[in-house]
Amino acid sequence: MVMGLDPDKFPLLNPSRMDTSVFNDLAINVIKNLAGFDPSKKSQDPSQRTNDPEAVLRPVKKKFSDAHSQKSTSKRSSRDETKPKKREKGRKSLTRDERPQIFGKKPANSDTFKTIIMNILWKGSDTLLCLGEEFYGDKKNTQIGMLEDLPDTFERWAEMLRLKLLSYQRHTDDYYNFCLREFRDQLKWFEEELSSVSQLVVESLLKVHEQKLSSSTGHIQHLFNRQLREWEDVKTMHRRKLHYSLGHPNNSLQLEALCQEEIKRQKDQTDGVHLNTKMLQDCAAECAQSFFSALAALTEKLLLELDETITVDDVKVAETEMPTEKTSSVMHCKQAGLPLGTSKVQQLVKRGRRSWPGIPETTLPDTPDYTLCRGTASVSTAKTTLGHLAVVDARQAAYKKYKSKVEQMFAQIKEESTAQLLAIQRWNDWWEESIRKIKRLYL
Repeated sequence: MVMGLDPDKFPLLNPSRMDTSVFNDLAINVIKNLAGFDPSKKSQDPSQRTNDPEAVLRPVKKKFSDAHSQKSTSKRSSRDETKPKKREKGRKSLTRDERPQIFGKKPANSDTFKTIIMNILWKGSDTLLCLGEEFYGDKKNTQIGMLEDLPDTFERWAEMLRLKLLSYQRHTDDYYNFCLREFRDQLKWFEEELSSVSQLVVESLLKVHEQKLSSSTGHIQHLFNRQLREWEDVKTMHRRKLHYSLGHPNNSLQLEALCQEEIKRQKDQTDGVHLNTKMLQDCAAECAQSFFSALAALTEKLLLELDETITVDDVKVAETEMPTEKTSSVMHCKQAGLPLGTSKVQQLVKRGRRSWPGIPETTLPDTPDYTLCRGTASVSTAKTTLGHLAVVDARQAAYKKYKSKVEQMFAQIKEESTAQLLAIQRWNDWWEESIRKIKRLYL
């Protein structure tokens, strides 16, 4: 039993019982009726029976005498052997070369949807036309009329078949066009959403390198602050040792030794400040170069990967009538000089090949000795999509943000270094003035 069909409503689907003859099967009876075989009208004389199975299934003829029937049969058989069978008068039969003309030439084998459908329709039309030609060529109109659902001529039947197959083709074309429209809508949505993904990728890279810059410079500053505390401790100890009694001539050697130690400490601190400043600047410049290099590489990678994505331009437009546009959309397209039916993506993006400029050479105005970026090469792409524009825009935003951060860091490093050197100079002035006052006490 076929799943989903009621055997009571469709008895042809039930197989015959074990004790039933195959000639009494319901399906065999249907075939007999379609072939024009009527067992109730055939001769009951056993002597007239034959072992030829074709004679059993031969259509019912008009009643003739036995001798005349045998004679006609023998003559017809001899004519069939010597000359080809004549077609029905008044009907032009289709040759095998003419049958596929309903759908043109046989389509090439392919795995596309439309080609598969065309192959099915072409093979179906060829096979059905062949069977119909043989059927109408072997049957007479009187017997064909017994089948109420079939036309009385081959031409009418072929036309009915043509219209039916063409309707199937239209249905498949409608379904194909519907799928195309829906797929194109999904690609438009995908292109718009993909642009935000590209921006997130670039922002993630920026965040990673900002953290790297902060941690690298923070580690250098931490080491310097620890050394600075040691220098401050030594300075405090020297300040405590600087007693007015050291101005006495007998303590001149102690005073001189203390002054030498303080001079060395101040020199070490001054050199340390300069070294720390240079290390911070070098670290910031190195991090900037690393970021700009990674940013250029990521940008090129994203642009080339976006070239491999499918866009709405790569999909064939559905062969349907263009839907009615809103008045606002029509006016917008007219003002922008775009053809009607232009999508939102096509309105925002000028399609085609494009060359995207690289990151320019970057230096700092106050410290031209440091080159943050030596400049990167431009990138050429075969497409221009919202994703491409988003990647370049995100790159430019990240470039400006990181550059501004580095510039602020250089300014802060310079400001702190200047303040530290100024503090060292003030302490040096105070120390020298204190030494002179102590020495003047014993003059």
